[in-house]
Amino acid sequence: HHRPVLMYQHNLLKLPPGARAEVLLQHKEARERVYSTFAAADVSYSLVANDVEAAAIALLAAGEPERAAECFKDAAARFAAFYGASSVDAGRCQRGAQATTLSQLSAEFGKQGYEVHAHH
Repeated sequence: HHRPVLMYQHNLLKLPPGARAEVLLQHKEARERVYSTFAAADVSYSLVANDVEAAAIALLAAGEPERAAECFKDAAARFAAFYGASSVDAGRCQRGAQATTLSQLSAEFGKQGYEVHAHH
């Protein structure tokens, strides 16, 4: 299944940032629906959070810092519910919510040893 996933991720990068964010948020909703049929919500939090965090990054790239902050906070809450409030992922998203531009986010994540990707 790796090849289709890589193709999907590569094609996401071809979309303008705003459209990429919308696709990722639709994917998040689809994942939530699918996972709810066989798993407790807290089991899927981290998987769904990956889509939400990637959407937040795309929203920053699209110049929508308010929506990006909402997505980062959502992702942080999902990561915290799964891994704990002090987890690296939750902390990264909490810091991401403070960024107002993609370059600011890249600089902050660079200090922490993370890279900003269009997908996670």
